[in-house]
Amino acid sequence: MRDPERSFTHTNPAPTTDPPLRLKPRLHKSRQLLNCKAVKLLKSLPKDSVSAVILDPPALFGIGSEDEETQVDEMIAGFLTLSDQVFRVLAPGGASIFLGTPRSTSAWEVVASWVGLSLSAEIIVLWLGSDPSLSNSMTVRWHTKPGMRYGFPMKVTVPSNVVVCSAVSDHSRHCPTQMPVELFNYLISLLAGKGTIVDPFCGTGSALIAAEMCGHPWVGGDKDEDKIDIAKRRLMLVDIEELKPMYLWVEGRLQKVEG
Repeated sequence: MRDPERSFTHTNPAPTTDPPLRLKPRLHKSRQLLNCKAVKLLKSLPKDSVSAVILDPPALFGIGSEDEETQVDEMIAGFLTLSDQVFRVLAPGGASIFLGTPRSTSAWEVVASWVGLSLSAEIIVLWLGSDPSLSNSMTVRWHTKPGMRYGFPMKVTVPSNVVVCSAVSDHSRHCPTQMPVELFNYLISLLAGKGTIVDPFCGTGSALIAAEMCGHPWVGGDKDEDKIDIAKRRLMLVDIEELKPMYLWVEGRLQKVEG
């Protein structure tokens, strides 16, 4: 039986035969995957030690009832301990980057303000070519911990807070809620420095792959062992990840994000 709280540290796999796969070199020991709950992962990290925590929790995180008004209160209660730990591990000026539904982002906004995180930016993500009958947008809330160590680099000018990108295609999708790597690439590129990125709801690893591509150390975790196994495989094959173009919506036109 596997250890339910097992950890994974990235190493090179055995050499492959024809055709050879281009694998990343042996990664720093701080690049780890943990099969555990989000709060437990954050509690294991030192205080003031990371530059950003990426949060993409399950849509029903903390919810136990069917009443919508009660669900918001339950979600706020579920986020309380999580927000305490996010604030603790962030270095001064570090960022919490929250992706979610209008309901979950509103609940996070409440607890983030309670623990002392300040709203720095709101980014709207539009899904290119999505079905008009479905929800075709997502909100990203960027909060910062007081301090000047990390944050938006002064040399970066962001002309729009509306990002347009493609949803993950069916042949590349490992789970229904998988986010595109290029979206996380863009968000991480807005950070100053090369500090550690933490994703305690890492799922199949898209944010961790983006952190690796951007040259950041990373720590990820998820309570779903199957998703951790998929993330492990994807992280061993970073160079063959499919990346699609991303755009900013600027003055009524699509402007391609370069780099």
